[in-house]
Amino acid sequence: MAETRENSGAASGYLSKNVGSLINGKADLGQCGQQTAPTSTLGKKKPTKIAAAAFTELKSASAGGDQVAEGTAKCGVFTTDSAHGVLDSARTADRAAYLGGYIKLATNGAGYTTAALNALSSSTTGAPGDFTSAWRDITAASADPAAEKASYKPIKAAEIRASAAAKAAYKLVVLKENRKYKKNVDDAIIEPLMAKDYTDSQYFENTWWKPVNTNSISKLAYGGDSEENEELRDSKDVDKLRKALSYYMALRIAEVSTKTKDLSEKLKTAQGTTKVITKTVQELCSEKADSDTYRQDKNCKYDENIKEGPKCVLSEEGKQAAEKANQETGGKDGKATNTTESN
Repeated sequence: MAETRENSGAASGYLSKNVGSLINGKADLGQCGQQTAPTSTLGKKKPTKIAAAAFTELKSASAGGDQVAEGTAKCGVFTTDSAHGVLDSARTADRAAYLGGYIKLATNGAGYTTAALNALSSSTTGAPGDFTSAWRDITAASADPAAEKASYKPIKAAEIRASAAAKAAYKLVVLKENRKYKKNVDDAIIEPLMAKDYTDSQYFENTWWKPVNTNSISKLAYGGDSEENEELRDSKDVDKLRKALSYYMALRIAEVSTKTKDLSEKLKTAQGTTKVITKTVQELCSEKADSDTYRQDKNCKYDENIKEGPKCVLSEEGKQAAEKANQETGGKDGKATNTTESN
């Protein structure tokens, strides 16, 4: 096509460089066509040349605006005037089409027509199939919710108060009740309390969201090379936040482990200083110094006939208790026992 266009007139082809020669190489082509948007651009980029109606700038009545004058035709598809067509003196037959059917050459003439593609939403009759398919696909993708850029909006207190999940969590965490949340039973108690804690005033913002946003984490928590802290509101990387969460959970586990070990050692120390003294019923009676003390124990009686040693001996009940204890201990020492503790 570049060669045939060069025959239509001096420097008239869309690949013409000057009279009698074509553009040779990419460097000579210059800026031609719309620049590709950088891949790093974030957010949704809606098409600017394709609207709900269709291709807004491809109107049949404005085709001449797409052309340029002879001598500067480097980006135009072709340039015509009243005497020359795409093939110049050679005439086309059967309305040959270019650009996917957007441009159709006149039969046996120098002229051409363009299809109106700016109102496909009204009718696609006679419209080029490729343009129609592209318009439908692009507009459908543009309307897809997945194409919308995500925007964060802090949850409102009223939404929390109305949430059954929030009420159940409030009951478990704040009220520390393990029973399953039941709307008809718990709402009368929980709703007034939540209304106080989750107000719609600035108090809620200052009490809940501000501490969250201004809470700082160490950059070392997510593998950073600095010991400085940064506020959560400045951290947008989800992977970094996950690493930080794991880091602080590990610190918490280590802290709990240390405290558990410390308490265990203190318990062992306390157990080591507690002495258990085991005495037989006979020994308990023998320790009683006089008749006043033995009378307080039904297992003992006072024998005034004993000349030396303790005069407090086992009573009949004491002997029975000693015999029973001996049976329970398997006759280990033949004596009933009792225990006392001292620190």
